[in-house]
Amino acid sequence: MGKQCVKKYIENIAQTVAVFLLGIHYLIYALDGIGHERSKMNGRVLGAAAQIIFLLLLILIAKGYTVTRARLRQASVIKITIFISLYCIVNFILFVVEVRYFDPGQVRGNYYAVLYLQ
Repeated sequence: MGKQCVKKYIENIAQTVAVFLLGIHYLIYALDGIGHERSKMNGRVLGAAAQIIFLLLLILIAKGYTVTRARLRQASVIKITIFISLYCIVNFILFVVEVRYFDPGQVRGNYYAVLYLQ
């Protein structure tokens, strides 16, 4: 099994587990009005990790990795590494800001969230 297949399986498994954990949270939330915060947080973190892996796979396919060639140039590897690292850092910062500062009573959706930062 190639590296590309293993990454795709990991991404699929992470996304499936994330949806399952979020489903548990929302099922408990529907029953008692509080929910299970740990499963919600774990589901959101796994969903973000799956999204990052999927983005990396799209970039690698766009560069032609394992489609037309088995190796990437050194400059391409450095650019991809820097981009994915910056994306992870920004994603983490936005995640922390959202958990710490957002008021769920005022925010209607993810795209309206920036308007309600105090």
